[in-house]
Amino acid sequence: MDYRKLHISEIISGENFNYKLIINFLSDNPDYVQKFIDYSLSGKKNAWRATWILYHYSNRHGISQLQPFATDYINLIKKNKIDGYIRETIKIVNQLELNEEQTCEFYDICLELLWNNKMQPSVRSVAFEFLLKTANKYPELQNEIFEVFSQIKEHLSNGIKQSLTNRIANYKIKKQLN
Repeated sequence: MDYRKLHISEIISGENFNYKLIINFLSDNPDYVQKFIDYSLSGKKNAWRATWILYHYSNRHGISQLQPFATDYINLIKKNKIDGYIRETIKIVNQLELNEEQTCEFYDICLELLWNNKMQPSVRSVAFEFLLKTANKYPELQNEIFEVFSQIKEHLSNGIKQSLTNRIANYKIKKQLN
């Protein structure tokens, strides 16, 4: 399929959506990455799919094209209400190099998402991943993160509780080894 003849919304719609082909297309046509970034930040219907594609693209090709939009992606999370869109956006921001102000703002957002019992477990899980990553950089935060987890763990499903417990255990083991 010649994606160059289609609008981004058509590329990511159901009938044309094949993420491997789209990522290959972006690899061969890097000028389209900016169009995907713009669409993923637009908040339009199916923009979450563009965000999902960009996350997978960045795993293969790096984050350099996404880095200048760190603040835009953080702001997108604050105004978004769709769990899957939030999850995919967190995954992108989690890859970016954030300055101290961005880190503080994103930390607060992730902490709020972790406390929110109405959020899908997958959103809370990726938010927690960022909190642990931040604790590596700012060890003084680890007690706060562990305390929050101890307060909310009884309100989590068994699967997410076990997943987050394992992440905490792995985090503590890594800290002891270093």
